[in-house]
Amino acid sequence: MSLDEALTDVMQSDPECIAAGWVDTETGLLIKVKTGSQPEEGFELVSTATSDIFERANVGGIEQLFKTAHGVPSADHYFREIIVKSRDVIHVFARGQRQGDPMLIVIVRVAADLGVVIHRARWAVSAIEPGE
Repeated sequence: MSLDEALTDVMQSDPECIAAGWVDTETGLLIKVKTGSQPEEGFELVSTATSDIFERANVGGIEQLFKTAHGVPSADHYFREIIVKSRDVIHVFARGQRQGDPMLIVIVRVAADLGVVIHRARWAVSAIEPGE
């Protein structure tokens, strides 16, 4: 499945979805984005922050502690998803199994069905992984 098709599916999965996009986790650059009526410019800020969220020293250190405690090989990711809720929106950051995979970001209004959003985000990430 293409990135574009996966983003379309995520956007259509909940009427409260504002935007969905793929970010290159190594560079923080926005690969592709789909938005409803929102301007795409704001998504550039989110894409830049994405790598920082997963790669900052504190988050990386916490992830390493969990990996050690659960016997996860150090080359593997432990955190697959991080959900950040603000007053008005929820950001779902999801990544795949492989180190170089793009990361999916979904932004929904707080009224969204978070279970559906997480389910569709997981589906989209696995659908674009090569060899899956």
